[in-house]
Amino acid sequence: MHLSPKNISKGEYSERGSKFYSFLFPFRKRSALQNLIQSVKKEYPEAKHLCYAFRLGLDQVEELSHDAGEPSHSAGDPILNQLRSNDLYNCLGIVARIYGGTKLGLQNLRDAYSRSIEDSISRAILVEDFERKKFFLEFNYSDQGNVEKITATNQGIILKKEFGASCEYSLEFPEKYAGSAFKAFTDLQHKGLRIDEID
Repeated sequence: MHLSPKNISKGEYSERGSKFYSFLFPFRKRSALQNLIQSVKKEYPEAKHLCYAFRLGLDQVEELSHDAGEPSHSAGDPILNQLRSNDLYNCLGIVARIYGGTKLGLQNLRDAYSRSIEDSISRAILVEDFERKKFFLEFNYSDQGNVEKITATNQGIILKKEFGASCEYSLEFPEKYAGSAFKAFTDLQHKGLRIDEID
């Protein structure tokens, strides 16, 4: 089963005066990485290390970890290993360390980063994740109820609505429901509905 965090969760861990504040984020676009790191930095400006790891995708998973100035493999890897061991996908773990004045040693450092992100994971709402497909629809106002019913029936979500001379919706569906939704929408094409698949 592929699990992803539904919400942002926070955790923490203390070791010999050092504080480790962790965050688990839903994460679907690598372009969001720096903004999320900056959001943690803003919350903990005194943190000298903002270490992280992410797993992006479901079938072909992209992974990356970063030690952010800590000894090599002492921070990013423990975070990544927790994401892996909990079968988490499309997620980003960040741990902000505030130094407490005492060196921890390599093993204690690894344990601290691991336990801190583990605390975030334990507090997260985790949901089963699926590959997803997105559609753009343009249709007449008279079909708004039909479109929203098809969307709900096929576990879709409405990402964006725009109203002008016609209705324009951006929709997202779990891949296993996308085919059924697409067929139902094409059945409305004779009434002027237009559908396009989008990235």
